[in-house]
Parts: sequence; structure tokens; C-alpha cells
Amino acid sequence: MDGNYDTEGTTGGTNSRLDMKHGFMKNIIKNQVARDNYDKEVKAKMTEKKQPAGKTKRPDIHTYVPPAKNKQASELQKSELLFKVEYEDENGKIIDFMVYKGDDPNTIARTFGTQQGLSAPMIKALAQRLTEEITQCLPASKTGKKYAAQMAG
Repeated sequence: MDGNYDTEGTTGGTNSRLDMKHGFMKNIIKNQVARDNYDKEVKAKMTEKKQPAGKTKRPDIHTYVPPAKNKQASELQKSELLFKVEYEDENGKIIDFMVYKGDDPNTIARTFGTQQGLSAPMIKALAQRLTEEITQCLPASKTGKKYAAQMAG
């Protein structure tokens, strides 16, 4: 033997190529395709997460809120819900709004009445009804009595 190996009747130097139909080669090709698909998915996810060019993400900065605005926001959060009013108009549409502790029934009735196009007597009747409901919801304490006296006077 002079160094050339006989495989399938040919000499090694003239026609030595890989048999692409062999099961091992098919497995390698399948793995390469799978790896390419995975790389494409990862790159697509990375480009989705990236922000537009030129803009860098800043860390969360706590902004200054003036005390007056901060106080107003905290009062809105602390106000106690007394009840929910549901109103059905002529078309059958149900409109609802919330009444909180400290709300003025006259202001609520006037605002709601003008939005819904109610007449002046209807707005006055709504204000009286809201006053009655608010006094019922408030505990029978000095606060409730003061509130009822304010609304009556």
C-alpha cells in the first residue's frame, strides 16, 4: 500500500467527497438550520427591546411635586366614598357618579343637571335628595348634625 486507501473502488485522492446523504451529515445540517433560526429569533427580540437611536433610557427620576398639589392629591385619595348615584335618562342610558364625604350636594346637582339638561326644579329636587342621602350615610355624630344644619340653612 502506498498511502492511498481504496474506498468504494476509487483512490482516495481523486474523488474523496463527503456523502451528504449519510445520516450523520443530515443531523449536522438539521442542527445548523435550527441554530440559524434560533439566532434570528434572539436578534429579533433584541431589536424589539432596543429603544430608538439617539434616545438613551434614563433611570427613574423622582419629580418634585409642590406641596399644594400633593395635598390635593392626598385629599382626593383619602376622601371616603359615601354612595353611588345611578340615573336613567329619557333614552334609557344609565349614568352614574360617586358621592364622597365632604362633597357639596348643591354643586353636584348643579353640575350633573347642566350636563344632562335637567330643569331648575329637577336640579333643586336632586340637591335635596343628595342632601338627605348624605346625612343618612354620615354617622349620627356632631359632624353629621353640622352637615345637615349647613345644608338646611
